[in-house]
Amino acid sequence: MAGMELVRDRKTKVPADTETARILALARDRGLLLLRSGMHHNVIRTLMPLTIPDDQLMEGLDILGASLAEVAGVPARSEK
Repeated sequence: MAGMELVRDRKTKVPADTETARILALARDRGLLLLRSGMHHNVIRTLMPLTIPDDQLMEGLDILGASLAEVAGVPARSEK
């Protein structure tokens, strides 16, 4: 398991709870299931098996990256 805590501002550390919900919804619409956790519901948890094939791992990371980029309003990184 790996987790990623999202905040709106690095200095104030205000939890990015609504943004986290949007990211998970976008990822789900693209075929990637993620979990939201944490006291403020601003942590994205990933639960991939240790035996995940590289191509599936990269596909999942691409979906997560595209979802993060869309919510952040920046271009998605495209490196294939």
